[in-house]
Amino acid sequence: MNRGLLCVAFLLTTLVCSAQYSEKIGSLRPGRSFGSKTVGKEIFQIQAGIAFGENGPTNNISNLIALRYGLIERLELRSAFLIRRDKFNSEVTSGLGNWIVGVRYNLINGSGYQPSFGIQLDTRLTTITSEYQPDNLGPRALLLFNQKLSEAVGLASNFGVSWDGNNNGAMGEYTLKLDFKISDNVVGFGEVFGNFADGNLRAFFDTGIGYFVNNNLKLDFSVGYGKNNSTTTWFADGGVSVRFGRRG
Repeated sequence: MNRGLLCVAFLLTTLVCSAQYSEKIGSLRPGRSFGSKTVGKEIFQIQAGIAFGENGPTNNISNLIALRYGLIERLELRSAFLIRRDKFNSEVTSGLGNWIVGVRYNLINGSGYQPSFGIQLDTRLTTITSEYQPDNLGPRALLLFNQKLSEAVGLASNFGVSWDGNNNGAMGEYTLKLDFKISDNVVGFGEVFGNFADGNLRAFFDTGIGYFVNNNLKLDFSVGYGKNNSTTTWFADGGVSVRFGRRG
C-alpha cells in the first residue's frame, strides 16, 4: 500500500514539476508547428517576424508578435498579434488583423527518444481592426507532438480544430515538420501544413533555417509555397526569438 502511495506521489510530482526549460531557446519560429513543451516557470519569451507574399491576386505584408510566459513549469500563457497590410488591385486594407490569447499545457514530457505531447487552447478575439473583425470569438484546440528521431533529426506535428468566428463550420488544422541539425548553432527544417473544411484539403510547404546567436536569442528565415483550388500562394518570412529569465 505504501509503495502504491509513493508511486502516485512520484507521478504527480513529475507531472507538476517536470522541467520544461531547455539550454537553448525553444521557439515555433521558423515554421508553423507549435512545440509540445512550455517556456518554463517565470520565463518570458518574445517571438516576432515580418512576412511578405502573395495569396492569389492579393499582396500582403504582415508582422506577427507572439508573447509567452510560464505560470508554472508545464503551463504557459500565450498571446499573439498580427499587424497586416493587404493590397488587392488598387484597394489597400491594413491594421490589427488578428489577436489571439490562450494557454499551452505539457501533458507528457518525454526525454531521450520518448515522445512529448501537449495541448494548446486559444481563441481569436473580436477587438481588432473592423475590416478583419470576426462576428464572434474564434476558438481553437490543438494537440501538439514532438519526437526525437536521432541526435540530429526531430519530428513535430499539430492536429486540431478551429472556428473563424464568422458562423462558418469547424475547420481541421494540421502540420508535419522535420527539423535537422546543420551545426551546433544552425538548424534547418521542412514542413507541410494546411487545413480541411467543406470537403476541401488545403496544403502548403515551407522550409528554412534558424541560427542561435546564443542560448537566449535565435534568428530565422523561411520561404513557403502552396497551390490550392487554382490559387497560388507564396511567402517569405524572417524573424527573431528572445528569452528572458534566469535559471540557477
